[in-house]
Amino acid sequence: MKSIAVLAVAVLAIMGPPAIAQDVPSSARTIVVSGVGRAEAAPDTFRVEAGLLGRGPSQDEAIGELVRLQARVTEALTGLNGLTASDLTTGLPDVRAVYAPDCQSARYNQASPDCAIVGYAATSSLTLIAQPAVRGGDAVSIAAQNGAPNARLVSVYLADDQALRERSARAAFEDARRQAQAIAAASGQTLGAPLRITDPQAAAGESTVVDYLATVPALSNARVANTPIVIVPGPSRVERRLTVVFGVQ
Repeated sequence: MKSIAVLAVAVLAIMGPPAIAQDVPSSARTIVVSGVGRAEAAPDTFRVEAGLLGRGPSQDEAIGELVRLQARVTEALTGLNGLTASDLTTGLPDVRAVYAPDCQSARYNQASPDCAIVGYAATSSLTLIAQPAVRGGDAVSIAAQNGAPNARLVSVYLADDQALRERSARAAFEDARRQAQAIAAASGQTLGAPLRITDPQAAAGESTVVDYLATVPALSNARVANTPIVIVPGPSRVERRLTVVFGVQ
């Protein structure tokens, strides 16, 4: 999330340049209110993760199977029909020996000559961050179709929510001003300019990570999942709270 400086800019766009950061004199007559603002928009991005496994009687064969599987799933995912942008990354590979079933018993130590190696397993993972969000279900389906049965849709979200945060900040300020106006009117006073605006969320050190999206070549995205999965993601929502000190006369 953005700092109070960004929120102040959002408020300035509505109000002009009030003295937001100045100290409020102890003798000043004030009204302190907390405003809440909410904004929402349809998510535009999805994140899919998939584990990859290659097996073989030797290390080379297990690694070779993993490499072929990774290439197949990568091509299928980045070539998924309808994608407008994508970023695919791979996890770190791992190769391990596979021991005979009897070695699972506590009686055996895998270093023992009685514990035979029956093969090798090479593992890795893929993460796809892509747009639009509604293609996330099909990405899971096509990954499984091409050899990654444990693929899962981790999240759908709005890649750049700055505009949403500014809208929620404006709404929070307007909510605070409406409350203060009502209090001033009820007490026979005239509402003045805002003297101080604070953002409790900014003090909490919140942050937003925006993932980089590389454009997928138009000629590549022609693959279709055998069994499409339709998803209808709900909106991305942002709620903002501002504490505003208004002067009164």
